[in-house]
Amino acid sequence: MNIWGDDLLEIERIYIRNKYQGKGLGKHLINKAMEIAVAQNKKSIWLGVWEKNDNAIGFYKKMGFIHETRIMEFNEHRTKALA
Repeated sequence: MNIWGDDLLEIERIYIRNKYQGKGLGKHLINKAMEIAVAQNKKSIWLGVWEKNDNAIGFYKKMGFIHETRIMEFNEHRTKALA
């Protein structure tokens, strides 16, 4: 189930190893995601980032992303793990 709707592209994870950061790889990946979003007629792109990851937050802001929401989730897999 997609709670965001069909007009949104979600980026699940982007990790760039420290030694490769600052070489434009993250920018290339985000730009590719933007191209895909346009090709699929998506109206927005959503991604999650750890609130303490200042480097990633700064990068995403530089790429034009804005802070919009905070989500907390508890699902059945976690419930089963607690049993």
